[in-house]
Amino acid sequence: MLDQSFTEKNYLRLTKKSDPRKYKMGRNKNDYLLYHTKLINRLKELKFRLAPIKARRTSKGDMVILGPHHPITEFALRKVNDNLKRIFKIKPKSREQIVKQIITLLKEPVPFTVLKLDVEKFYENIPIEKVLEKINSNPIPSQQTKNIVNHFFNSSKAGLCRGQAISSTLSEIYMRSFDRKVSSHPKVYYYARFVDDIIIFTTDSREIIEGFASTSLPFGLKFNCKSDELKKEVTKKSDTVNVQSIEYLGYKFSTVSNKKKSVDVGIAGNKLNKIKSRVICSLKQYCIDGDFGLLKDRVRFLTGNYSISSKRRGLKAGIYYNYPLIDNNGLGKKDLKGLDVFLTKNILSKNGSLGSKLSPMLTVAKRKELLRLNFSFGFTNRKFCKFSAERIVLIRKAWKHVA
Repeated sequence: MLDQSFTEKNYLRLTKKSDPRKYKMGRNKNDYLLYHTKLINRLKELKFRLAPIKARRTSKGDMVILGPHHPITEFALRKVNDNLKRIFKIKPKSREQIVKQIITLLKEPVPFTVLKLDVEKFYENIPIEKVLEKINSNPIPSQQTKNIVNHFFNSSKAGLCRGQAISSTLSEIYMRSFDRKVSSHPKVYYYARFVDDIIIFTTDSREIIEGFASTSLPFGLKFNCKSDELKKEVTKKSDTVNVQSIEYLGYKFSTVSNKKKSVDVGIAGNKLNKIKSRVICSLKQYCIDGDFGLLKDRVRFLTGNYSISSKRRGLKAGIYYNYPLIDNNGLGKKDLKGLDVFLTKNILSKNGSLGSKLSPMLTVAKRKELLRLNFSFGFTNRKFCKFSAERIVLIRKAWKHVA
């Protein structure tokens, strides 16, 4: 039976490793339980009615929360999120599993069309009142759960905020009927959605399936104008081989329109550009602050792998863990080599607006230190670098305002 109650035991289960230090909860389990007792008592005094959300739009139009939540709000929302995920049976989607399925399907020697769509301003355009209707009309969520989510989003008229675990859950609740409708279409034999990114394998035409998906979207949502398509046709040996590619979830999938069961997997173009931008930002920041130790850590961070502070132990990221499924003997190898060349050229550059400033600041010894670091080695050997949470924040500051 689902335990929806707001108790010390449930709060303790939802406590993250970083919480005791962040919220000054004490030193041991008993201290944590006492801390949670105080939060729960205060929540009961408020009759499970949290202060409404305070959010603003960024320059890009994204909705973000203004400042951190008070601990009463933070832990209450965690429990609400936990309750809703269990009630609506929402499970985290595996990016890696979706990519593996795509690779397998692309290898099939049959004709098909692959359509990639993405929802415009996904979180911001979800009408919160429609999501709340789905929760309130369901008899299973407890009244405390409904009170908290209704009062918290009471003043929100602009959709969901990014970076909130509960926003992800609410969006999944809202998109459930759409997912079922598209995946059950007789001409769709594979459908996947990862947040706002959708991929469809179909035996029908692009126009028909895209039109069907567009009209099936829930109220308030629409697709971005630009969509991608890959059309594979089984050709005769004498026919010209047509090489096509499509990008999805940070990967680039390249295939040929013949009977070959091979798919080349590399890094998506926008992800490669993002990595290159971060290299440039790191070098530019060094020209400003002259902190070589920090520059070296930034390059290590980009070319290597590292741990992410999370409730889930062993969560890792970096050049290998972000793209573990790229082909290290084909397109993936080419992409990594391209990043290595880009990094080397910029470190050795003596001309241009960046090179003219960077060159006098880098001694031969410093250049050699930086040139020992490269993306190919970091990927192939899964080179792991240890950084504190504070150091990672400092490292990322260099490209904080770059898309």
